[in-house]
Amino acid sequence: MNARVVLFGLLGVVAAAAAVLSFAALRDLALLCGFSPQLAWLLPVVVDAGAAAGSLVWLGGWAVSSARRFARALALALLGSSVAANALGHGLAAFALAPPWWVVVIVSAVAPAVLGAVVHLAVLVGRTDNHPAVHQHVVEQRDVDEPDVDRPDVDERNVDERVTGAIGAVSERLELAVGAYSDGLLDERGLSRRWDAVDADTATSPRPVDPDGRVVELVELLEAGALVTGAHAAVLFGCSPRTGRRLLTRAQALAVTPAGAPAGTEPELVGAGWPR
Repeated sequence: MNARVVLFGLLGVVAAAAAVLSFAALRDLALLCGFSPQLAWLLPVVVDAGAAAGSLVWLGGWAVSSARRFARALALALLGSSVAANALGHGLAAFALAPPWWVVVIVSAVAPAVLGAVVHLAVLVGRTDNHPAVHQHVVEQRDVDEPDVDRPDVDERNVDERVTGAIGAVSERLELAVGAYSDGLLDERGLSRRWDAVDADTATSPRPVDPDGRVVELVELLEAGALVTGAHAAVLFGCSPRTGRRLLTRAQALAVTPAGAPAGTEPELVGAGWPR
């Protein structure tokens, strides 16, 4: 005979006997605590059914993680309570003792407490968050129902061309650098050796450029020989005369005005809307 069949058969026998004995002990405890004979049998039903529900969710592996954690706590708590209640009931019956008041209170509170715990477990089982399979299904269904209209279509050919062009540019620069090293034009730091031949006295620094475009435009006017004033700058850029004078001062510090420009050749700025 198959060993697995024998194992499950013995498991069934043990489970049936334990269920009957536990049922009887819990029913007798309910009778000792003042339950009527018509309702005393409901106490073992509540405890065993609650433990079975918790074990089913805990060991099933199909519920969310929060539900499984709560189910494990519920199953272990009810199983432990069943063991303690069985021992207490047999002890009281064996020595013909009346249960103390706190035992009556605890036994009376078992049914509503288990009911609340099972309802909470059912709510946790009904949740779909943190469940990988359900979450994946929701995401896929959302993608089907709501097409992504904001995502622009990407032309793979254009992407390939840009990547290929970038790789070609990098390769070309690497080839130039290798050639420069081979010709002895670069030193060990990668700098050009031709800087040593530059005369420091004749080397000029780059001309400073103001980041404000208005100042740049005023510099161009001044270098062209225009007689620009702060009032002109204020009208030109639509700012206050004070701001116009400030911009003109910055432009005059950067402008290289032509020396000896013939009089009357400067551009004429006066006219409609221009101050004289």
